[in-house]
Amino acid sequence: MPTAKKPVSRVADSLSTKKINTALKAMTTLMSEAVDQALEDIKLPPVQLPVFRGDELVTTIPGYVNPQLHKIIAVAEQGIPVCLFGGSGVGKTTIAEQLSAALGLPFFCQTVTAGMSESALLGRHIFNAEGGMTYANTPFLDAVETGGVFLLDEFDAIDENCALAINNLLEFGQLDLPMRTEKPRVQAHPEFRFIACANTPLTGASLIHNGRNQLDGATISRFDGGIFEIGYDPALEKQLCPRPHIRNMFLVARDAVIRHGLRKEISTRTLKRAEILWKTGVWKTPEELLYHFLRNWSENEVALVKEEFESNPKIKEQMQDELMTEEERQAQTSEKTNEEGTSQAQFNQAESVLDNLSISSD
Repeated sequence: MPTAKKPVSRVADSLSTKKINTALKAMTTLMSEAVDQALEDIKLPPVQLPVFRGDELVTTIPGYVNPQLHKIIAVAEQGIPVCLFGGSGVGKTTIAEQLSAALGLPFFCQTVTAGMSESALLGRHIFNAEGGMTYANTPFLDAVETGGVFLLDEFDAIDENCALAINNLLEFGQLDLPMRTEKPRVQAHPEFRFIACANTPLTGASLIHNGRNQLDGATISRFDGGIFEIGYDPALEKQLCPRPHIRNMFLVARDAVIRHGLRKEISTRTLKRAEILWKTGVWKTPEELLYHFLRNWSENEVALVKEEFESNPKIKEQMQDELMTEEERQAQTSEKTNEEGTSQAQFNQAESVLDNLSISSD
């Protein structure tokens, strides 16, 4: 009976087509993930920056360096004060340390605090063991008098009177110490280099860094030719946070911050710490890790971040991937294999039934 074969054939064709489509979909997904991972695995090698004086190779800075470092070195070698400004945790201090290594000079660092007086830089008299007075030097004075790279961090938080006290030094290489009776005027060492780090371009508070000061134009002009903006460096962030599903998730959150002008930062430091915490295995999904970093964000700010993920479905799906131990992963693989075996057995059984029906119809 030919008419009996058609329904059976349609059922068999439907089951076969479904099986083929499922297999093709699985293969496509695996290939896509493999290609994505292969692209992510192409890591940029650490950059080694050779430093020359004339034709002589002086030193080589190992590891990753900021693309602007060679320009910063060129400016500092001319004795021009350097100012690096940019968001928190973008590597400004690291660049200052690399500059010191490139120049072969000692590195000094001091952080500006609110209300810091001139004496924190210029020194002051203190009582000595004999009951007399001794002039106490500072790291700043040591660098000025003996040479070295001196970093004044958080420079845009400095009191203007304190900044004015070192203006002559930055321009003419001379520093007045009115409280010191011996050598009240200092000529800076030929190898003294000054570098300031700030979160703003020295022109006043920003939405995020609202505790910063607008510095006097005379102070800002001391850095003419030496001001560099240090932004987020994708290559550096890839090295610090190599897992793409973790890094990309935080980059999407950063997009939300920028798009909506939120008073928050997803900095290079954030990505570095995200990688550190993910390695502990305490946070089981990327999503759980992300919201751990957003604990002090308002409900509205978190909602805006969630909206950003709606337009990134792939990353949103990756956020749900659960971190498992090797034993848990093997158990899941075994369970999946058993399920696939059961499904295959059921399909074979159904196919056998259909074959029998087809024979019977004949």
